[in-house]
Order: sequence, then structure tokens, then C-alpha cells
Amino acid sequence: MLLCNLPADILTIVLKDCLAREEDKVDELKSNLPLLAVCRPWRCVAIPLVYDLVFVQYGDDLNPRSDSITRDPNVEEPTDTAVLTNLDLVAMVGCAGAVRHFDIEVHFLANPFPGWREVIQRMRAVAAKWRVMELTLAMHPDFVQFDYRDVDMDKYANDIVEVGDALAALMPDVRHLECGGVKNNPIAHPLYGRVASHYADKLQQLSSGHPLVVPPGCRFMRLKEIDTHFGIAGEHQLPPMAGGEMVDMRLLYVPPHHSWESFSTDGDSQDIEFTNLKQLHVALSLGITYSRGDASGFPAINRILESARGSESLELVINDHMLRLEPEHITCTALTHLQVWPITSADTMLAIIARLPNLVNATFSALDLFEVQADLSVPAADEDTVVEPLHRSLERLDIRYDTERNDQEVGVALAKYMLLRLPTLTELLAAQTPEEPVLSFVEEYVPRYPHLSDIELTLYAGGDSEYEDWEGYN
Repeated sequence: MLLCNLPADILTIVLKDCLAREEDKVDELKSNLPLLAVCRPWRCVAIPLVYDLVFVQYGDDLNPRSDSITRDPNVEEPTDTAVLTNLDLVAMVGCAGAVRHFDIEVHFLANPFPGWREVIQRMRAVAAKWRVMELTLAMHPDFVQFDYRDVDMDKYANDIVEVGDALAALMPDVRHLECGGVKNNPIAHPLYGRVASHYADKLQQLSSGHPLVVPPGCRFMRLKEIDTHFGIAGEHQLPPMAGGEMVDMRLLYVPPHHSWESFSTDGDSQDIEFTNLKQLHVALSLGITYSRGDASGFPAINRILESARGSESLELVINDHMLRLEPEHITCTALTHLQVWPITSADTMLAIIARLPNLVNATFSALDLFEVQADLSVPAADEDTVVEPLHRSLERLDIRYDTERNDQEVGVALAKYMLLRLPTLTELLAAQTPEEPVLSFVEEYVPRYPHLSDIELTLYAGGDSEYEDWEGYN
């Protein structure tokens, strides 16, 4: 059977695999346009694939591309700005109804709103309403001339309302919203929040590199996936949202004092459940307002982790280097993934691993090997002593330490200890630990401990090579 005679659903699958995926959207469009010229059946199937995405890149500092097929010669442009878009092409071929994804980038030197108004004007010239399901927004200020510390937010209050309302009116059916750009741009917080608030009763996926400041009374009712953060200093709160529909959550720079009332209908942060949650990633940060070593907020974090203990993957990232972590800080035994960035003693690491029975992946990025209290000795290779496992589910362990402050011999002893005490381990990364004594140990002990033959090791090889990967004997 000829490809042009295939059923439309089969041909759609074939052409999806043929679509070019390139970082530059203009080049991607040019690569995909030939699919429309093969034959009539191909054209009918390829139109909604090729014209699925409209992109508009506006910039005070954007270099114009005179050779681009996406430049609109009929629209007068300011001499100091440029616009890259395929909007004119979509209008010319009458395919606005096929667009499901809109990608808007505004680059600006001082004021972003002329750019947003230019984009809105161009969209209105093509269609009063777009059937867009996925919307991506980004703002990129030029910090050579734009200082976010001097922004008068009251000056832009009306602009935020105007632009946010106009974008939502043009694209009323959005289900997936992604907001990006420079993270410490304060204009983005209320503008993106304004746009998102219009979709509060229908939005299913929300991804934002910025905290969202939403109007009072806004509550997201149907969110299934959220990926956002609370600001570098953890100074923002989550907008209110229903937790019952949530399937995937990724929250960054979470202050440990966060009450999580955003997910509560009655204001009781003690009574929150995520009945459908499958993936949870919480990156914990104390923020600049907390004194060194303050861990008073861990109970709130543990409550949210406990409420999601039915999820398939439960990850906690502790990324504040000022925290003094103790084993009792983490009480949720359902954790499957853990990343610890502050300095942590080897004894604390061992105690944490031992109390988290479901852990499968752990990273300790700043181990302190000074005055280790645990007995790191191992039995002789021919000794009949049964080694009691420290853990029975951990598959990947990444341990790192400063070699100028720590004794590498203790690092070697710790690596040997973990190799014997973690029978389920498949990968050990100990990039600062010398290679030779560990590999000799594995070779000597593998006859009595056969699981060692399946472990992938990353060790310090010395000499010209910084790391060495060893994939076992199999």
C-alpha cells in the first residue's frame, strides 16, 4: 500500500515521527513545511501538525532575520524592535483553527508592555479567539538597562490587568500554561498570575519559573500537574488550589514554615490529602530570613509528605546549605528519593538511610567525614560473618565530600562499608574516593558477595582522568 493511501490515523502517526524538532522555531517550521507539498492526503493530515504551534518573539534587543519567511512585511515595525513569528503565515494559509499551542516571548530594555500589546494586536488581526490549549509565556529583560530593584509596580498595575485580561480573552480554552523568563523579574509575578487566574476553573497543567501572584478569591480547581517555586528567598506562597485532582507536583524553594493551607478548603493545614498524587518533588529552602541551623519548619514539610505517601515517587530535596540536618528532621518513611545539599556528617547520613525503608535513590553532596562514630570496619573476605544490611531497597547512592577537609582513607572505608551493607545497590557514585583500593576490594569480595559484580561505580581515578566508571564484571 502506498503511504498516501494509508488511513488518516495511521498516516498521522507516521508524519508525527517525520516532524523535525529543532531548538530554533523558525528552522523547525522551514524543515516541516515540505510535508505539506507531497500530496493532498499528506497535506490534510500534516496541516494540524505543522501549524499546531504559533510563535511570536518580540524584542527591543532581538536581532531581525531578514531572510525569515515569518517576517510580516505588511506590519509597520518600530525601527529599534524586531518580531519573529509564523503568525502571518498561519493567517495567509487560513490555518488559525489548527493552532493548539501558542509560544510568546517578549524581550525588552525597560518596559515590556509595548511588546505585549504588539503581540496582542497581531493576534487580534488574525482571529478574535484562538482554540489554543497550551500557552507558553516568557519575558526577558535586558539587565544592562533594566534594574528589577527599581521597578515601580504601582506604575504597571493597569498594564498588568489590561494585558492579562486580553491574552485570556484571545485564548479562553487554555489547559496547559507555562511561564518562564528571567526569574527575578517582579513584573512577571502578577502578570502571569493574572493570566493564570482566568483559567482557574479549567487549567490542568501549570508550570511556572516564577511565583504567581493571583487576584483575591482565585482558586485552581482542576490542576493535575504543577511545577513552580516560591521565590529565591521563599517569600511567596502557593495560590489556592484543590489537592484532590493533583497527580504530579514539583515545588521549588519551599520555605519549611509553609502552612500548605493553599490545598485546604477549610483552612485546616492538618487535614490535607492528595488521593491521586503519583509524583511529588519538594525542594526545601530556608530562605534568607532564617538563622543558621533553624529547622523549626520541618513538621509542616513532613505533614505534606505524609499526606502524599501513596504516591509512586516521593522526593525531598534539601538545598539550603546553611541547615544543620539531623536524622529526626525527616519523619516521612514513605520517601523514595532524597537529595541533601548542606554539610551532613557520615553518622547522620547512615541514620537517615536506615530510617527510610522505601528509599531507592539518595544523594549527599557535602559529607563531613571528620570523627565518624559508626564502626566502618568490614569482615575479611573469607570470614563467615553475616553482614547485616543497612537497607533493603536503596539502588543508587551518590556521596561527595571536600578532599581538602576530609580524609580520603575514611572515604574509602565508607565506600567499602556501603558496598557490603547495601545488597540492593546498583550504582555507587563516590567521585572523590580513590579508585584502586575500592576496585581491589570489590574484586576480592565478589565471590562471597556476588551482588558486587552488578554495581556500577564512579570513583576518582587520579592522574589526568578525574573520574572512572566501572560497570561491574558482567
